[in-house]
Formats: sequence, structure tokens, C-alpha cells
Amino acid sequence: MQRRAFLKKVALSNLLIAFGGGFSCNQALARIPGTVTWGGVYPLGNKNSLPHVTGALSLATDEGITFNNLMLSELREINWSIASVDLRTGLKRKLTRYGLVMAFAYERVLTDLYSPKLDATQFDLRLIAYTILYDVEDRKVIAAFANRYRFFDSRPGNTTSNDLASLYFDLMINDDGALNLPKQAAKDISDFPFALKYRGKTFKVTNITGSKFAEEGASALGMGLMPYYDDIGFVATCAFSEKLLSPVIPYEKTRALTTDLIGEMKILATDGEGPLNTSLPLPEPEVAISIFHDGWDFKEKSLSEQRTQVTLATSFTISFTDQESGTLLYKQGFFGQQDFVEIDSIGYKISRGARIYRMHEALLDRALLSIADPATRGALFDGINVKNESEHTFLQAVEEDWDHFTSQNETIYSLLPRAFGE
Repeated sequence: MQRRAFLKKVALSNLLIAFGGGFSCNQALARIPGTVTWGGVYPLGNKNSLPHVTGALSLATDEGITFNNLMLSELREINWSIASVDLRTGLKRKLTRYGLVMAFAYERVLTDLYSPKLDATQFDLRLIAYTILYDVEDRKVIAAFANRYRFFDSRPGNTTSNDLASLYFDLMINDDGALNLPKQAAKDISDFPFALKYRGKTFKVTNITGSKFAEEGASALGMGLMPYYDDIGFVATCAFSEKLLSPVIPYEKTRALTTDLIGEMKILATDGEGPLNTSLPLPEPEVAISIFHDGWDFKEKSLSEQRTQVTLATSFTISFTDQESGTLLYKQGFFGQQDFVEIDSIGYKISRGARIYRMHEALLDRALLSIADPATRGALFDGINVKNESEHTFLQAVEEDWDHFTSQNETIYSLLPRAFGE
């Protein structure tokens, strides 16, 4: 299925259905003046919104080592004199003016699937965390950066009924050559450009919506559309911050499933009682980011009694709007197509809901990176092909006017918080 054919189908379907508080990162000094106290790691939200991460953070190894212990150990290995913050750990009596915490905000089990024929369980998990630098005295957030951590694992036997909190804990602390989250998170924190003087606009993903075609597609797969839109809200927030190295106002769930993040940021520092343990206001953004889903479509073609060729096509539009003037600064559509084979007989395949998530994740990563990176922008405009043994993915911007595409990306880039002289 070609891009234009899919977009035409979306438009026709929708036509037929229609007739039936300032986020204070703009004046941070070139280097935070004074030491910053590490406040620890905590889940942002309640047990219902982050059940597995909440459970994982309460677990320990046989030696009694927790995830917080490992993070603390990794942070102490870093030479903070060459970083943009002077981070101190273990200051219990002499709390500094500034605090730094890591808050897990989102978890997602994309794949948790057992194959009887292979006698193995496949896992594909996501974690998103905010690293938050804040001023205790002035009661304001200086900067919040988002980072995403991906876990892929296959384990022998049927482990789908096992405690996923234990699995998250094992994956979060592993040191077997795969992702070691404490080590990676410590590196992320030391690499964040806290030293930059933030003089750009403040950004926030504020609105995720979709067409009737998207509603029909979700219904056909048995997907809850509002929870999925929240998934994309978190992914877009993280992609914006991660790919552009920019602070971001944290995403708030559309249905307020957690009361811990409605207009404020609750910070649960490990000292428990001191001033690092607080709540700080979340103001309105200066630039709002919205995403409109056109929908998705699956086409099947039988290759044999056991093998089915499937083509997924999907598209969405990203918009940036200046909140004060109402000016639309950026509006661009992006299309993705993926060809893959399903083999029902072995019962070992990625769910179609997970396919959609991963496609949208890949598109968002490249669309937002293209704001700052001309090479990615050019590749996405021409079309990006990604091939491996099991699938072929094609990603492309819908825009056909290169000058207009470039101009809108450069407009957003000019508004990002960045260093003097860059």
C-alpha cells in the first residue's frame, strides 16, 4: 500500500462517517551556583498507574541491594567537576538549595507472549523517567528532562504469569552486556545540559486526538483508544526531550488516572521529611504540542497455510502552537508502512497493538529529531527504509514542499532552550 493510497482511504472513510505557572527553565545560570543534592529515585504516580515499577523499586537482590542503592553507587563514580551540575550524594544534614531526582513516570508491557512450540516467553518493555532539577528555596523546577529505556528479553518456559515487578527489577539492574539502567541513567544525568542558559520557550505535549477512522481501527483490535493516546503522549514527550536535548513540561494523562500529577509535580525524595521532599507547580506551556492520528490499516495476503504477509499503514500529524498568540508554528504529517510475516502455528508473533505502538514510536523519534538534525530531516523527507530479517519498514514526511518543511522545522528549533552562541 502506497502512502497516498492510505491517506486517500483515511479521508474517504472520515467523509463517509461524517455524513452518517511559568516553567522556570528560562533563566537558569550557566552553571548551577552551588552544590545539588541527590534526592533519589521514585515512581511518579500511584501503584495502579505504575504497578510493576513501583514493585521493582521495593525489591532487593539477595545481598540486600536496591535499585536506589545501585543508582547512588553509579552517581558516585562520576566526576561531577566536569559536568554542568555539582551533584552531591549522602548529604543528610547539610541540604543544599538545589535538588535532583529521577521519577519514573510511565511503564508499558508491549509484548508478554509465550510460544508453546518454542517453550519461551518474549518480553518487550518500556520505561520513561524524568530527571528533575529544582530550586528548594524558590520552589520552582529549573529543568525536567525525559528519558526512555527499552528492554527486550526472551526467557525459557512460560513466565507470562510470573510477577512482572520481579522481571522489571531483573532487567533494570542487569549487568550482562545489555542495558544496565543505573549506569545508563547516571550517564544521562551527567550528560544533561543543565549548564545551558535556557532562553527559549517552554514546551509541553497537551493534546492527543484522532479521526473516526482511528476509532474504528482501535475498536477492531480491541484497543482502548484513550489509554493508547496517553501512551503516545508519553512517547512524544520523551522523544521531544531526548532527541532535542531539551527540557520539557511533563505530560499529564488525558483522563487524570493519577491524582499525583495534576498541575503539580510531586517530588518524593529519599530523605522523606526534609525540604527536598515537596510538590512544585506545573504551569501552562508557552508552546503546545498536539498530535492527530489519522488511523491505521492492516492488509493481509496468504503466503501458505501457515504464513501470512501483513502490511501495516498509518499516519499522524504533529502541530506546534504558540499559546499566547494562537499562531500555528508547525504542522506536518508523517506516514509509516511496515511489511511483516505472521506465523500463527508457532504462536510467537508481535501483537498488532504493539506493532502500531512501535511504528508510531519510530515515526515520532525521527520527526522530532529532524527539527534539529538536517540529515534526518532530508532522509525523512525522501523516505527512510529500514530492513531486517523479519520486517521492512518505510517512514516518510507527508510534506512535498522541501522549503516549507525546512522552514517549519527551523522555526521550532529557533525556539528551543539552548546555549548562548549555538
